[in-house]
This record gives sequence, structure tokens and C-alpha cells, in this order.
Amino acid sequence: MPARRWTSPPGWPEPPAGWQPPTGWKPDPSWPPAPSGWNFWTDEPAQKSGGPLRWAGRHKLLSTGGVLLLLIIVIASTAHPKATKTAAIGHALSPSRSATPTATSSPAALTVPSATASPAASGSVATTIASPSTTASQPPAKAATTAPPVTPTPHVTASTSASAAAIVPKQTATQAPALGCTVSMSNPHPSHNTTTVVIVTTAPGASVSATAQYKTTNTTHTTTADGTGHADLPFDISRATYGYTVAVDVHVTVRSGSASCSTSFTPSA
Repeated sequence: MPARRWTSPPGWPEPPAGWQPPTGWKPDPSWPPAPSGWNFWTDEPAQKSGGPLRWAGRHKLLSTGGVLLLLIIVIASTAHPKATKTAAIGHALSPSRSATPTATSSPAALTVPSATASPAASGSVATTIASPSTTASQPPAKAATTAPPVTPTPHVTASTSASAAAIVPKQTATQAPALGCTVSMSNPHPSHNTTTVVIVTTAPGASVSATAQYKTTNTTHTTTADGTGHADLPFDISRATYGYTVAVDVHVTVRSGSASCSTSFTPSA
């Protein structure tokens, strides 16, 4: 008779295998209603018997015994040829008692003629004394001694010296900053009988000279810049030519060098 299995409608939880609703059981009201005509019970087809795997599952003890017996037969058949071969080798290496040693059986065999035997006698007997072959013991070979590696002394070449010299940092003399010279006029258009000042900015303590190139003559004034590099050189215009531009050349000097700059002024009425 085929077995019957409970089949839950869509939206219902699946019960455990083999579950059957007890007497008076009702579904949870929160579950959705079963579709119309839903078949709650489904017939399961009967499982077919037979087959080697199913038989082995039902007869585990016999199956296990058969596997062990087959394993023993395989091991015995594999080990038998090896044992036979080992016995044959041992038999071949063992000396035979019935074998009569000959003169050629051992390299150390020595044949001594009998003292009473005649070389011409047909019944001469030769006594064979076989001495066991001895192997001359040789002194053990001395182990090869490995000499410690010799570190070659580096040769100092011209290129090596040059490379070493290149590694040494060069010492360069610290150069003084470039000497500056900046000039301007306090009044670029002075009137007659007034004074205009040549204002110079340079290095502190620098010697400063300024030459005004009038139309008819040149006038030079000198001074020394103060601690801030400032220098003033006043020029009396007197009665310089009106409208003539007077060029002023400034020259500054210190121990490290010198510099020049220029400006101009134009007298006016």
C-alpha cells in the first residue's frame, strides 16, 4: 500500500517528515486559506528493492567481511613473489656442501704436488690447498681539507682614487652677496640756489662717490654709507643751466668689489 504524505498549501509552514495532524487540529487563523480543492494528502510511490548498494546497506556485516577478505587476498598475492625472490637469492648465496672447489674457484687457490708423486705417473695426486681470499686492508682515505677562502686584497688604481676623491664633499668658499647700488634724487627739478640730495642705498660701510655732470663742469662728492647702507650726498645747484639734464654717476666700493648706478636731475626756474 503506498504511503501518504501531508502536503501544506501555499503560505503554510512545512511540518516535519511523517507529521500527521492530531485529532481536532485546526490551522492557525493567521495562515492564508487553502486553495479550493487542495489535496492535503499525497501518495508516495513505494521504493523499489534490489540493487547491490541497497543489498550492502541491509547486510553491512557481510559486506564488511567480504571487503576485508578481498584486501587480505590482494596483500598476500602481492607479498608472495617478493618472498620467493628473497629465498632464491639466499639459496644462491649459501655455499654448496657437495661442490668440489677447483683451482679456478678462488684466486688464492694453491696447488702443491705430492712429495712421492711422479710427474709421469697416471695416478699422481695433487693436493689443493685453498686459502681464503683476503682483502688487503687499505688505509682510509684522508678527508679532503678545504682551505679557508682567501679574500683578495683590493688594488688601488687611479680610477679607485678618483672615485674616492669624488665621494669627498668639496669645500667651497662662501661667496659674499652681490654688492648693491640704488640711487634717487630728493628733488629731481631743483631751482637756482637750492640744494638737491643724491640718496644712495648700498652695503654698510661702503665708500660712495657721486659725480654730477653739469653743462660746463663736473662736481664730485664722496661719503661713507652708514650701518644700514644709507648715504646722502647734497649738491648745491647755484645757477646751473635751466632745462639742462644733469647726469649723476654713483660708484660704491667695498673690499669684496664695487658697483655703479646713476640718476639725474634737471634745474628749473
